[in-house]
Amino acid sequence: MVKQTILVIEDDDGIRELVRSTLPSAEYNVICAVDGMEGLAFARQFAPALIILDMHMPVLDGWGFLRAYERMPGPTAPVIAMSADVKDPRTVRHVVGFVVKPFNIDHLLALVRGVLKRYVPAH
Repeated sequence: MVKQTILVIEDDDGIRELVRSTLPSAEYNVICAVDGMEGLAFARQFAPALIILDMHMPVLDGWGFLRAYERMPGPTAPVIAMSADVKDPRTVRHVVGFVVKPFNIDHLLALVRGVLKRYVPAH
């Protein structure tokens, strides 16, 4: 079975590391970006099965990432958005899940598994 790649785009080192370390390495390849610009480059390079996206970051925030990601050629991945702001971005194409910070890591992991099961074909 081929591992699915998950791209985590989060500027907070602690949150990024928590998410990265919680996603089981036996099941997923996890790639991390520190802002939306780096996230776009990694999305092009690695074609992830799922993106976990912080909505408020320097350089290019989650909203800007989503606008640019929508214009990228080729297949796109579902997105789980994270934010301390309760403005839910699920009205944006590709955003299929939303987690309000601070969040329960077990809830995020269950959401990841559910989204991958529902939106991403098994390899």
